[in-house]
Amino acid sequence: MSLRPVFRTTTAAAGVALVAILLSSCSGGDQSPTPTDSASSKPNASASAKVTYNECIDGAAQVSVDHSDEPVHVVDCDGINIITSDQSYELGAVKVLTVEASNATVTIGDPGVEKIAVLGSGNTVTYTGAAPEVSDEGEGNTVSAR
Repeated sequence: MSLRPVFRTTTAAAGVALVAILLSSCSGGDQSPTPTDSASSKPNASASAKVTYNECIDGAAQVSVDHSDEPVHVVDCDGINIITSDQSYELGAVKVLTVEASNATVTIGDPGVEKIAVLGSGNTVTYTGAAPEVSDEGEGNTVSAR
């Protein structure tokens, strides 16, 4: 009698049993996922931060207003970003001014502005005091002393 058929049968049975064990270990148990903290489950700073307009918070003001025939008076703030186009603005003290708007007229009343960045087009910005550093990214803008 030969051992080869017994050996083959035993080896085949062991292989089938091993595959069955491996497959059963992958498939049973609780099918519902356990919630864990992940990057997507926690709000990030930009998603949870609310933008506040027309107030100086931590030295910065985002100015966005409804159109007015009168100039908009903006509070003193170290950094001011003008967003609304086709509007006149009167500023007091500001160190850094950014004008994203187009066709805006901005008058800086107090001396001391250090930087003016104009991103929109067709804007007129006047300042008092020493000439600031000016960055003009738009077209047809005028930045001058008054």
